[in-house]
Amino acid sequence: MLVATFIRYFKVYRGINFIPVTFSDRFSAYIGENGVGKSSVLEALDCYFNGGDWNINIESKEKGYKERDPYISPLFMMEKSKVKPGNKAVKENIIQLSEILWQVDESDFNQSQIKIARQFIYLRDKLKKSYNPEYYVLIMAGKDYQNTPQISIFGTIEKIKSLYDDEIEFTKSIEQINTYIEKVYSYIYIPAEVNASSYTKLENKSIQELMGQSIDEAISAVISNDQIRDINIGLNAYVESVGNKLNGYKYKKPARRQKNLTREEINSKVIEAFFSIRVLNKISGSNEIPVYQLSSGEKRKALLDVAYSFLCSEEKKKKEIILAIDEPEASLHTSACFD
Repeated sequence: MLVATFIRYFKVYRGINFIPVTFSDRFSAYIGENGVGKSSVLEALDCYFNGGDWNINIESKEKGYKERDPYISPLFMMEKSKVKPGNKAVKENIIQLSEILWQVDESDFNQSQIKIARQFIYLRDKLKKSYNPEYYVLIMAGKDYQNTPQISIFGTIEKIKSLYDDEIEFTKSIEQINTYIEKVYSYIYIPAEVNASSYTKLENKSIQELMGQSIDEAISAVISNDQIRDINIGLNAYVESVGNKLNGYKYKKPARRQKNLTREEINSKVIEAFFSIRVLNKISGSNEIPVYQLSSGEKRKALLDVAYSFLCSEEKKKKEIILAIDEPEASLHTSACFD
């Protein structure tokens, strides 16, 4: 699970900030006044997981990035037995780092990092009460605004630096951990201003992640490679038969190589002709109302209902899903917020 993240010079956050996500629960909420940085946390994680835009803090932009490099470094916890990166060296690196993270104390950090270190140690020690470090690993990952691997305040700890021969090996190791995290987790972010109509379309990547199956996979299950081959054979035969009726003319592609329909092209056309014209409808008694005709509050509720339904489905997901919703109660009547 995602337990915390370190954020530096991203949006409203100046300097290094430690943002807890959870100690043990599957649900967390950030509550506070406008402008304190609630949305910034969700956007930062979207930036890390999905390559979103780096909304860099104004001070960092004005004074230069030296000593102010913006970065996002999430902290995860996982059962040791489930850590399977497919590379023995990567797993050993994760376990070695984890052992240090479970044991570090204030004396291991620079004086300028003590305040942030104390916040991390407080959260870590709370985790220890519920999770035995013998069976769980803490996984530190992250990257800066130039996509360079970054693990925040832990990058200066001598015990961690001694694990690597040089900076190049360190960078490569953290990069491999980032790659592994991307394979394990899927971060789905629903902004406050999201368009409900486009977001709920089946071809939307986030919806497919929630379903646990891509449209490409669904199409491939219906239209086999053998069928695509037969389609190409039949169409080529038809074009050839047309040419046989012409005297001194033929139909062919401008390129030398006659190109057949590929799996990607078939899938693309099916999505365009079949899926893209289908919109989410709300069933209300005997009526079916397109989501774009709903009120702003009903649209918001539809987003939450769809996400909840897919998350609760019994279909096995390929990845662990982290669903982040900015202002889930936006436009909802007070009586609907609690539900």
